[in-house]
Amino acid sequence: TPDLGYHYDPLDFVLGKTALSNATLTVASGTALGTFAPSYAAAGLALKDSSAFVCEGAATNLNRIVRYNSVQEQANANWTNGMPGPQVHTVLNTSVRLRYTDFSLLAGDTDHFNADESSSGVFTFRDCSFTSGRLVTMRPDLFLTNCLFQRVNHQLASYDYWYLNVSYQNCLFQGGAVTLDDAMGDSIGTWSFHNNLFDATSIATNGVLVTNDFNAYTTNPSRLVPTAASNLLLAVTNFTFETGSLGRFYLPSGSSLINR
Repeated sequence: TPDLGYHYDPLDFVLGKTALSNATLTVASGTALGTFAPSYAAAGLALKDSSAFVCEGAATNLNRIVRYNSVQEQANANWTNGMPGPQVHTVLNTSVRLRYTDFSLLAGDTDHFNADESSSGVFTFRDCSFTSGRLVTMRPDLFLTNCLFQRVNHQLASYDYWYLNVSYQNCLFQGGAVTLDDAMGDSIGTWSFHNNLFDATSIATNGVLVTNDFNAYTTNPSRLVPTAASNLLLAVTNFTFETGSLGRFYLPSGSSLINR
């Protein structure tokens, strides 16, 4: 163990073009996973038919899923060729359950999760954080509670399948974008956003009726439609947070969001 100078926190495992089927991958609390994919057609972890991914850390002992090159500086030519693929990609019938997991990508990098129209299943994220990158689903249901998104691009689309259920509750969106698209105009799933704060986040909807209330928005942003009377419009363009014991995004005392 180095005793002088600086060194990065180590990765426990690195996954690249790793396929899982007919099995459950369980990640222990405090584990750091690195991913690589030599092309966008590949992925760090590919969840295939009848697979499950369970990754649950603790509030003071997070699991982390990162691009390997954000933790180590020495490149490996076999890992870096081409546009990087998603950290996790799902195909066919899969199940994903994550809690107290931190996802980190470099700006303009790739997808944290990509669930295209060929996949199905339910994804549940609770008490997780995401930095940069994208979150994509075209068919699997997506349920997120008490999650943090820093400059994340959400791309939620129901193109060929009627049932796409999306729920965001008690989440913080700082910057980034949310795009909701029902291009066929025939989705009969539920798109739900409740008790979220959108801090300078770009929002675009196409043919989607969103059930939403008790959300807060900073000044002059786009908003979810239809708008709800219970929403709170803040007279600031950027929200001011305080640093606490578990991060940089605590509400200040006396905040207008408390009990709202």
